[in-house]
Amino acid sequence: MDDMEREIRILAMQSAGWSESESKARMSAVVKRARQAVSGKMATYNGKEVDARYRMKVGTIIDWLQIEPAEMRAADLRVLIDTDRRREREAERQTESRRRRGAKDQNEQKAARLELGRKCLYLSAKDSMNRDDLAARFGVSTGQISKAMKEARVAVG
Repeated sequence: MDDMEREIRILAMQSAGWSESESKARMSAVVKRARQAVSGKMATYNGKEVDARYRMKVGTIIDWLQIEPAEMRAADLRVLIDTDRRREREAERQTESRRRRGAKDQNEQKAARLELGRKCLYLSAKDSMNRDDLAARFGVSTGQISKAMKEARVAVG
């Protein structure tokens, strides 16, 4: 056993908690391909010549190392993530992108719409204003007035 193989096995045992025999069994392909890469041997993959080193799928690495979603978040992993975490990260990127382009926070918009709805309900009851009058007064569309009033009615109960 050479230095490289010994180091690979030690890392496998330390990081995954595997026994020496399990590390040897699971890492044998990695060691073999690393030796091939060192000697300059290329492998054919999908009709192309590629480096001989073993390329594990992300899912395989996650399963073998038993990485939990909480660990993925805590370590802020960017590559070794499952599909749920990938979706979360994409949603975070989309939200951040919308904010950079000037989009407002949804909670702030909802609060503003509720406030508008309350004012409209008050004015329609007090001054008998219709949707067109309210829309003109607040400078918004009649659709926005309807939605705001509906949400305010639901909020009041």
